[in-house]
Amino acid sequence: METVNHTNPDGTVVGVWLGDGVWLGDNVKLRNGVTLRNGVRLGNNVKLGNDVSLGDGVWLGNYVWLGNNVKLRNGVTLRDNVKLGDGVWLGDYVKLGNDVTLGDGVMLGNDVTLGDGVWLGNYVTLRDNVTLGVGVWLGNNVKLLSFTKIPDGINGLTFQMGFYPCTVCGEYITSGCHVKTVDEWLDYLTPGQARMERMPDWAYPYYRKWFEWVKQLMEG
Repeated sequence: METVNHTNPDGTVVGVWLGDGVWLGDNVKLRNGVTLRNGVRLGNNVKLGNDVSLGDGVWLGNYVWLGNNVKLRNGVTLRDNVKLGDGVWLGDYVKLGNDVTLGDGVMLGNDVTLGDGVWLGNYVTLRDNVTLGVGVWLGNNVKLLSFTKIPDGINGLTFQMGFYPCTVCGEYITSGCHVKTVDEWLDYLTPGQARMERMPDWAYPYYRKWFEWVKQLMEG
């Protein structure tokens, strides 16, 4: 690693840390405190915010924008037209498709894969080996357990399935709990967690479909 001066397209000069074998495309804009480790490749029209750190072998496509204080660990791949908000953290070997948007504070574990057109709200947390299909949309603060797989086109999910403990048996809902239907799930939630009065009528069928699908997945 060495410190070098990088000249941005607008003529500003910033100091960045570069490892061996780093490759930068055309019209790349970097801010202060950027660290690019060994073998990092940035496509054309990439913009990195302040204090961004990219691990070994990270590959960014064209028109990728990263906010401030973003950390990508080793082997991460982002394709074209990807936007990451401030404070995003991606684990090893995460793969994001084209046209993906992640809000502020999103955290993805190791080996997470997101298909084209995925949109994640602020402070979403996905554990290791989660896979989201094409066009999946998750609202703010959603949390998904490891090895969860959501098929193409599922969107509008705004709850934390699998992370709420049952008030009866103590197990996490959909992960060993005795609850078998979405109605029971709503009944056994701790007061204040995804209460029915906070669920619009149009969303209920989606919650039912999602719950039954996840429950089947967890039971093998």
